Amino acid sequence: MSDGEVVHAPTADDLGIPLNEVWVSERWRKYERFLLFHELREIEYRAAGHDVAEAHERAERDELSLWRANPRWRVMNAEWDEGRAHLPDPHEG
Repeated sequence: MSDGEVVHAPTADDLGIPLNEVWVSERWRKYERFLLFHELREIEYRAAGHDVAEAHERAERDELSLWRANPRWRVMNAEWDEGRAHLPDPHEG
């Protein structure tokens, strides 16, 4: 909630994730720091009035700014099945 307004990802409804919770599966636990950062930034942008897609893009931009050179973050992106191919490859520069 942000100033009384509910802000959540549409996927949360699909998965039955309760309000005020962010779930990280065991598969992605080793990247929890990155995932929580992204989700919290996305919530902040949604609370500021951005739609789901824009909030997601802005959260990714923040990730890139902060972790572009972080090898662990880059490996996480390479392991992701879909949706993050546009982010840096862990084998590039």
